[in-house]
Amino acid sequence: MEPSQGTSQAKVAKMAPIWVFGYGSLCWNPGFEYQQSITGYVKGFTRKFWQGNTTHRGTDTKPGRVATLIEDREGITWGKAFLISAENTAALPYLSNRECTLGGYRTCRVNFHPRPFYTSSSDSNDEKKDALLYIAVPENKHWLGAAPLSDIAKQILESQGPSGSNAEYLLRLADFMREEIPEALDDHLFSLERLVRKFANDMKICLTSITFSLFLLRLMDSNKQNYHQRTMKGKEWTVLLLAIAYVAPNRCKVLDKGVQPGFKNIPFHKENSSAITIEKKVTLSAPKFKFPEKLYEMDYKPTGNSVRIKCIAEGNPTPNITWYKNKKTPIIRSFVEPSYGKWSLLLDDLTKEDNGEYTCVICNQLGCIDHTTHLKIQERYPSKPYIKDGYPGNITALINETVTIACPPISDLEPHLYWIRPSNNSMEENNFERSSFEDIPIGDVIDSQNPEDKPEQLTIYNVTKGDEGWYVCVAVNALGHTTATAFLRVLESPQSLEEPEQAKQEQPTSLLNIIIAAFGGSLIVAAMVVVTTCRKLKREMKQKRLALETARDVIETYWSKKVTIEKPHINNSPTAAGALVLPKIKIEKQKVSEVKKNINDPRILSEYELPLDKDWEVPRNTVVLGKVLGEGEFGKVVKADCVGVLKRGQSTVAVKMLKDGHTDAEMMALVSEMEIMKVVGKHVNIINLLGCCTQGGPLYVIVEFAPYGSLRDFLRNRPEIITESTNESLEDTGNLTPKDLVSFAYQAAKGMEYLASRHCIHRDLAARNVLVSENFILKIADFGLAKNIETDYYYRKKTSGKLPVRWMAPESLNSMLFTIQTDVWSFGVLLWEIMMLGATPYRNVQGQYLLQHLKAGNRLEKPPSCSLDLYLIMRECWSFYPKGRPSFTVLVKQLEKILTAMTNVEYLDLSPSESETSQVAKTLWL
Repeated sequence: MEPSQGTSQAKVAKMAPIWVFGYGSLCWNPGFEYQQSITGYVKGFTRKFWQGNTTHRGTDTKPGRVATLIEDREGITWGKAFLISAENTAALPYLSNRECTLGGYRTCRVNFHPRPFYTSSSDSNDEKKDALLYIAVPENKHWLGAAPLSDIAKQILESQGPSGSNAEYLLRLADFMREEIPEALDDHLFSLERLVRKFANDMKICLTSITFSLFLLRLMDSNKQNYHQRTMKGKEWTVLLLAIAYVAPNRCKVLDKGVQPGFKNIPFHKENSSAITIEKKVTLSAPKFKFPEKLYEMDYKPTGNSVRIKCIAEGNPTPNITWYKNKKTPIIRSFVEPSYGKWSLLLDDLTKEDNGEYTCVICNQLGCIDHTTHLKIQERYPSKPYIKDGYPGNITALINETVTIACPPISDLEPHLYWIRPSNNSMEENNFERSSFEDIPIGDVIDSQNPEDKPEQLTIYNVTKGDEGWYVCVAVNALGHTTATAFLRVLESPQSLEEPEQAKQEQPTSLLNIIIAAFGGSLIVAAMVVVTTCRKLKREMKQKRLALETARDVIETYWSKKVTIEKPHINNSPTAAGALVLPKIKIEKQKVSEVKKNINDPRILSEYELPLDKDWEVPRNTVVLGKVLGEGEFGKVVKADCVGVLKRGQSTVAVKMLKDGHTDAEMMALVSEMEIMKVVGKHVNIINLLGCCTQGGPLYVIVEFAPYGSLRDFLRNRPEIITESTNESLEDTGNLTPKDLVSFAYQAAKGMEYLASRHCIHRDLAARNVLVSENFILKIADFGLAKNIETDYYYRKKTSGKLPVRWMAPESLNSMLFTIQTDVWSFGVLLWEIMMLGATPYRNVQGQYLLQHLKAGNRLEKPPSCSLDLYLIMRECWSFYPKGRPSFTVLVKQLEKILTAMTNVEYLDLSPSESETSQVAKTLWL
């Protein structure tokens, strides 16, 4: 879709009515007359604050940032469309001057999709409308382009122009999206809004003046009949000036010589400063609660539930509301962010961390009110109580004995327990319908005769025949009830207890004797059959042996599995150097017939026949296997000594091989892994292949050995970070510093940058698959899931199998689509693992709900020892849209900048060179 210049728009308007789609200030300030406006979305674009502005929200020396649309195949952008009639000849020239001449935007035509709310009964919800769209392109002279979100937020907060503060533009757009289109998700917009508010709070800049100017503009735009051009007289001016005088000195920090950010947006004209007035007299009033009887001082909720705290108020002008937790704002939660309604605060999935005092502060220019609710969260198991298996059980006792019956409940909430004797408790035990006690039975509630008993215990002293019968234990909590029964049998003497057992022993045993006799006879017959069969087989084997010994030549036939490696060719020639095109692995079953002149030939037949690669083949007799280092999905890693691989003499290496009982698919996976390492090449920050053994035995893949193992285990063995500056190295002390963690992240980014340059996607980037070699050099390992994307730049998984869902991007979870951008998402999770010393990500979210969790905008929280710059890098890696994520080259530059700032000298030179790649550190393959 090529944008075109906006000079021909007037001709289009004369032909037919036209829709114009707005996604920025057009949403609330179109500036022209229109027939109809509706909200909806366009596909194929995402909204970014990449366009500079020097005419309204910035200056030539300090330009502001405004929204534009970036093409994205999977993107959706919400906004508002306006219908311009054919008779309206002024609208499109106005837009051409506003957007194209002053803003530098261009136009294109798109399909606009209205929200279902606006479609009539005769229209379908998928109705499309042809709309005119204004977008900026990189060729624009005001184009600023992508930047870290923190830098964009600071630039927006510091910029202002003739139309007012750049922050007002951002906040007003976010406010419009939240109120008009609450279902819209815009990670870029709302992330910038949060950062602007945070930076404003850190810089002690109050945004109340901006909010007040927004109120005035809304009041004038929402109902123009309340305002008209005439002279404002004494009393009205007094009210307005008092309102401004109250807000400015009391609510905000004075900036730029006393000018409050946002007041420049109030449309007062210098040549006629009293040009705006109120047509109808409006009674101003301070805010007050609309339903004070519904305000609660205390609220109890169980964990996992939701709570909505309401503070409905009224006043004129309409007041704004601010929420505090324990006198702090904004409210920050570890898992699910709070949701804000017009007069309410919604907290979902409550945890113990949500305990505290929640205060709503409601203000307009005439005053403020507040209310505090104490919220207490109780841990609970969301289920009705149940009683331990085997309790209370049936009991037999003699007359005058003491009986104690117990039914211990299991429930996180303290249940209410009591005992009942049912009305039909005299029925016999074997004839009683136990299912009738699924509901609480009708009967008398009884108490234990021992006052020291717990509620789940029932003690009866000196039992009599009248106490015989059924007893029901009832456990009740807010989610339901559970019953359990016990039958008490009372006997007069011990002899009556022994009579049933004696009766059972005197039962006839003739049936048992018959069964034993039949079983013994069948064993004898089976033994005779086995002996006869063994003699016959022994005789036949003897005859075959004699026949083989007398034969001069023996023809031996067996099945073999041939492994073929097909290397692609381009234009009938081998693949050009530098291009990464992986071979295809196949296994074909073939029948082999050989003539053996000596039947005692000790040659061992191999199940698989692999092709010989002389460049990588290592003699099998030079490899001495040692202990097992670990096991993976389909193979195991063994420590070994090998002669002549790394240097002259013996070297310690790691050998990867298949486990016993492997399948053909697992053999193909190991061969594919070996071939990937061959074509990827060598780099200091990835695992390197040293050789292989393919002939005369099982397949050995020989790689480097790393003494420190995986990065995850390495970090977990160091439970804390030393923040004090020290001249001692990690090798000397064994303690990690923040600089060490940033160095680890930088090295991992360098390794992934190299793989990306070779058009290779890893698909399983995690701390468990990064190894720590000598001198604490990190190496990307485990290419078991790696795929080549030389041709299509993406890979879609079509087979079933285990996948690392907690490290996967949303598009991978949804469509099994893997790209280099999905590896960038995984790198963000790896960076979080490094800063959390090997912790498991999303450990409180089940795998099947992770995609829904991410679509809701949730991300991993900032680690305690992580700087804001590093966390913003993580958040950029976790952009919901792949094109919004940085490349590995950009990540390397960002991490290198942070690492350089942490030291006065060059901390680590990891640029690959010939000396480094020829003397690669020993690395373990796990």
